[in-house]
Formats: sequence, C-alpha cells, structure tokens
Amino acid sequence: MANVGNDHALGIELNGQLTINKWWNLNVNGNIYYYKVVNDIQSGGKKETSTNYDITLNNMFRVFKNTRIQLDGNFVGPSVTTQGRSDAFWFVNLAIRQQLFSPNLQSTLSFRDIFNSARYRSDITTADLQSITRIRPDYPVITLSISYTFNNFKRGSQNSRDNRDLFEGTNHAITIDILKGAMRKFAFDTPGILKLELSGQVILDFLLDHFVPAVLGQSQRYAAHFAIDAGADLILGHHTHILKPMEIYHGKAIVYSMANFALEEPGRFFEGEGNLTESKSHQDIAALNTDMKKSKRQMPTDSYKSLYVKVVIGDKRIKKVSFVPVQLDQGAVPHVLTPEDSRFGEIVEYMRSITVDQSLKTAYTVEGGEVLLLKDEIG
Repeated sequence: MANVGNDHALGIELNGQLTINKWWNLNVNGNIYYYKVVNDIQSGGKKETSTNYDITLNNMFRVFKNTRIQLDGNFVGPSVTTQGRSDAFWFVNLAIRQQLFSPNLQSTLSFRDIFNSARYRSDITTADLQSITRIRPDYPVITLSISYTFNNFKRGSQNSRDNRDLFEGTNHAITIDILKGAMRKFAFDTPGILKLELSGQVILDFLLDHFVPAVLGQSQRYAAHFAIDAGADLILGHHTHILKPMEIYHGKAIVYSMANFALEEPGRFFEGEGNLTESKSHQDIAALNTDMKKSKRQMPTDSYKSLYVKVVIGDKRIKKVSFVPVQLDQGAVPHVLTPEDSRFGEIVEYMRSITVDQSLKTAYTVEGGEVLLLKDEIG
C-alpha cells in the first residue's frame, strides 16, 4: 500500500535502418525523454527529474550463404528513481545462426553480455534509509538452440530474412526492463533485484505485481525463467501484497509471491491528511481487486493470507524448498499456522486454486507442519 505517487515521461523514439553493403545491415534505435517522479507522501510530495536516454545498435552480417551473425550493442543512460538514482550501464550480445542440411533446420548459438559489462547500480537515499543495489553478472549467458520449421511459410524478401532477430524469441527491451524499468513502476517503493550467494547457490529476490489474485503477468514469468536460465537456483517473489502461484522450472523453485508478513496497516501514514480510502492512490489500487472495496480493512481479504518459505541448503545445492502457511490477524500481526488449524488447510487450498487458475501443475504436499514444494532426492 506504500505505492503512493506517480511518474511522467515525454520524449521521442528514433529508428533507422542502413544497408552498408550486400552482407551488412545496420539498425539503430534510440530514445530520449524527460522523466519526472512525484512522491505524494515522501518529503511532502518531492519531485525528481532527469533526462533519460538509451540506444541500441543492431548489426546483421550475412557471412556465407547459410550463415548469419548478429552483433548488437546496448547503452542505457542514468535515471532518477522514486528514492534515488540508477547509474548507466551497457552490454553487447552476439548470435550466430547456421542452416543445417535444409532451410527448415537451423541452429543458433548466442552469447549475452559477452564483455560481462552489464553492471547495474542503484542508489537509494531517504531520511530513514541509505541503500546501494549492485547487479554484477559473473559470466556471459551462452545458449545453443536448434529449431525446425514444419510449415511452408515463405518470407517475402531477402532483406526480411537477413534482418530477423537471432536471439530466439527474446526481447532486448524486456531484458533492460528486468534491470531498470521496474525501478520506475511504482512511486515510493524500492524495486530491484537482490543477488544473494549462499553456499554456492544463487538466489534472486524479485519485486513483482500488485493485489490482483492469482494472475501472473507475462513479464513476471519471463523474468523468473530468464533468471534461472542465467544461473539462479531459487526465485523468491514478494511485494504483491497477495499470494501468487509457485512453479518448478527446470528443477528450480519459483515462489512468485510470499504476500505480506510483518505488515503495518498503512493508515497511520495519513494521520491528519484525510481518509486513506478516499485518496486517489488508494482508489487506483482498489481498482485492481474489487474485494478491496468490500473489505472493512485497508487491503483485500486475501492479502491477509501469507506464508514463509523454508529452504534447506547443503553440499552447495538446494535440497528442499517448502512453505508454512501464515495468517495475519485484525492487527496485521502474523500467526504461523499448524495443520490442526483449519486456516492452514484453507491457505493450502487457496494456493492450489490460484496455481490451477494459471495453468501451472505445481503439486503442494503437506508433510508434517509444512507444505513441500521441491525436494532433492540425490544424496
């Protein structure tokens, strides 16, 4: 409920294509815009502004008749955030596509951030908090894929074939959003990605979407899968203020949201400033979940269902992931539940329901006083 504020952006996007010669095409895409963040609460409605810019240079080379090489360079400039600033960063990607035996069968070898340069940093400075977030990749991400086309689709021109993106189904803008775009999504928050290395494991801590029951945004699943493909061993999502489904992806656990735990009702921030539920910010958030309008409290009923995650790590690997249901009482105080409490089963069934709603096949098995999500049977 701390998402109180708004942001504004105004600018231009430029795109151009240049054929250098018959084997080299160049695409240039750039953005420049004025950006303003307004915090309605912090510092009495403090405003921060910056001139933001980014540019992508995409080179497509036709080396041999059946071989294509794509080399792109990306630069993202600095920006203000809701509580500080984020630094500029850059990265370069390389991909090679080779036709095998027939035009329908192709292989692609891609290298992301080949110079290991995408070192993102964000500084947060408030009256009560000073924090620095750094994201530093350990090594480039290398992917090998083989594809076969079964239909008889024919491309209209040689240029359209040569200019296709070789990074199989990915979107450079989404990659940038994972690192930076989320920093500007909701005012008065501190979104980001925390990398924690523990006994050889890489755990990523994501801040995801808000209040909507069950639904996972496409970008949320993309970000979680992308992180695991890049080497993460566990994804812990939070800040949605409501439970979300869990998923097992390539043998790794994804907890899309743990909802609320140590929650302080937000009404106290509005003492002497009117009724919170009548504020525009609250009404905008309430539109995401109609249950909020029915609730006598400041958040929807499902926001008081919660859990905590238990992770067992040994021999430099995650051996077990489980969770324990938690219920927040009328004073928003968390109470850890046991199987003897009917609310324990209610939360387990709630998790099963929202998981099926999102067409996921995750199994939740009650084992003692916890609910098993993932168990490594090795060793």
